[in-house]
Amino acid sequence: MSFEAVNRELREETQAISDLSDINKITTDRIAENLHLSRTTVSQYLNDILKKGDAIQIKSRPTNFINRQIFSERFFSPKQTIYPSVASLIKEQVRQKNVFKTFIGNQESMKEIIERLITAENYPPNGLPVMLSGNTGVGKSYLAKLTYQYCVQEGLLKKDAPFVVLNCAQYYHNPELLSSNLFGYAKGSFTGATTDFKGMLESANGGVLFLDECHRLNPESQEKLFSFMDTGNFERMGENAVSRSSKVRLIFATTENLQENFLQTFLRRVPVAVTLPDLNNRSKAELKMLIFQTFIEESRRLQRYFRVAPWIINHLFNLKYKNNIGELKTTIKLICAHAYSQDQMNSDIEISSDNIGNSLLQRLTAVNNQEEICSEVVNFTPESRLTDFVDTTISENSRVNDLMTHLCDVEGEFQNDKLTAAMVIEIISRESRALMDEMVHRDKRDHNESLKYLINIIQQLFDYLGSSLFVKIKGNAVIAFASFIYLKQEVDLALTVKAEKSVHNLLELAKQNATVEYQVLKSFLELIKTKLDFRMGEVDKLLLLGYLISLNLNYKTSNKHAIILAHGYSTASSIADVANQFLNKKIFDSYDMPLNVSIQQVNDYIQQYIHKNDCHKGLIILVDMGSLMVLPDSLKANINGPLLVINNVSTQLALFVGESIEKNIAFNEIGKLMTDKL
Repeated sequence: MSFEAVNRELREETQAISDLSDINKITTDRIAENLHLSRTTVSQYLNDILKKGDAIQIKSRPTNFINRQIFSERFFSPKQTIYPSVASLIKEQVRQKNVFKTFIGNQESMKEIIERLITAENYPPNGLPVMLSGNTGVGKSYLAKLTYQYCVQEGLLKKDAPFVVLNCAQYYHNPELLSSNLFGYAKGSFTGATTDFKGMLESANGGVLFLDECHRLNPESQEKLFSFMDTGNFERMGENAVSRSSKVRLIFATTENLQENFLQTFLRRVPVAVTLPDLNNRSKAELKMLIFQTFIEESRRLQRYFRVAPWIINHLFNLKYKNNIGELKTTIKLICAHAYSQDQMNSDIEISSDNIGNSLLQRLTAVNNQEEICSEVVNFTPESRLTDFVDTTISENSRVNDLMTHLCDVEGEFQNDKLTAAMVIEIISRESRALMDEMVHRDKRDHNESLKYLINIIQQLFDYLGSSLFVKIKGNAVIAFASFIYLKQEVDLALTVKAEKSVHNLLELAKQNATVEYQVLKSFLELIKTKLDFRMGEVDKLLLLGYLISLNLNYKTSNKHAIILAHGYSTASSIADVANQFLNKKIFDSYDMPLNVSIQQVNDYIQQYIHKNDCHKGLIILVDMGSLMVLPDSLKANINGPLLVINNVSTQLALFVGESIEKNIAFNEIGKLMTDKL
């Protein structure tokens, strides 16, 4: 009862937290005092709760504990079980909610772009220069500001770090003035220079300098900039003898073609260049979110409630925007302005075709092939959030976490004999297939070069496996594997120790009941690790194996079983692969034995092999050492079919045995033939 009392008290204390700093109050002493128990007893029970994965420990002085479930429901899902301090836990929350997560399209058309920006800004010591290109209105300036905010949030920049913007287009007709504003100038360097002037490059020291419309930089300014990017040093105009420095992160933006408007020497110093897509090329889901988000912003700006007719929203959704997000926002702003001007005194404003003005009405009515996204009036208030209207993210994280919770429950039912192994395998297969099918449905290959590249690589790997393991995996299965590997980095699993054990048990169960599929997965993971250095955890392996099981792989095999045992890293598997390919059928399995393997270990392996495979028509074992010829004595009681063990295995020997199996020659005849041959 004391254990339950401590667990209940921890839940209540966690529920009472109003701020993360309150965690410091939940100590062993506090719980012991509240329950009138000894500190030692409470400490023991808290550690038991921790081991079960139901608590989180903060190893401060004194140590703090919180209930994982309650905390996750109220705040966020922690990735770890033990943290060195409350500050480290808070920092994890901030990282999970970085500013890019609020950026519409962060999981779709803008996903790869944001990943590259994050990579660039985390490069020490001052990040890498970035070039944002794209047509007018795609959001380059907004993304530059978000990049600055990300750097502050992640501690890459101080909270008061400057964000300096220089629009180079303002100085198009006066390149000298642009250069002087960028680099600064000394008193007397030109007419009107009555004092020393600190340029924007120097003003942005310790922060970010955003150069918009940077194609307006003349060749001389580009040369000065790439010299600065090389050395970190520059000179003010008219101050040739003085070298100055500035630690600044550079973000450039342009609407023009890079190769035609910049010196190659300049472009080589800007290693990260991304192109933002036009609004018309972004997904329908993103367009819908942008429309709703803009109405929310206007409601907050005017502090009015807007009741927007579905006709308005549906026509905005089907409109083509030449000037991208900027045009969309301007259009909605004008719609709200017209409605507001006609009804300023009312806190609730109706927006329909009657009060948006003739020019906007004509523009919207010209829309053809209308696709409806809403059928009722939509109410926007200053307190509205985008999540009130649309699902703003593709939450791989919640989808996978929910699935793993379900599968862990399934494993528990299996342990309690409520489900059979076959039923569990069926559930794993069905659920994994559903997850993968969702990923295929969401496939964004048209706008994602990285995913297209990954699909191509995985198809090559499966083509190779097809020739060696005699399975064919193509089409959506390849896309599913690629999408899973690509998106898995977005998933932050919060598994308890108990859940991790359940996943391990499920994986072992699946491996035992799907030997062919597991061999395919194992070979694939070895290849993908070599080719792309991807590493998979047990959750990844379980889901991929479940998906392979769902494919009902067709493969050629023999009705008699044969296995090659040889010492060395890949001796047995190499012989088996060559023999199987020559015979155009999977006849041989293989076991690459460690050099120090014992006879008992080999015997145990073969026992498991017999258990997993139906060997009633016979089993042939090819071995590389005479010492293994004792295997028949220990195995004959466990196999209900003929058994033949042959020594001195080689590729030539394996081919001869394989051909004999294909010809359906009896085992005793194969043994005689091999005796004569040897």
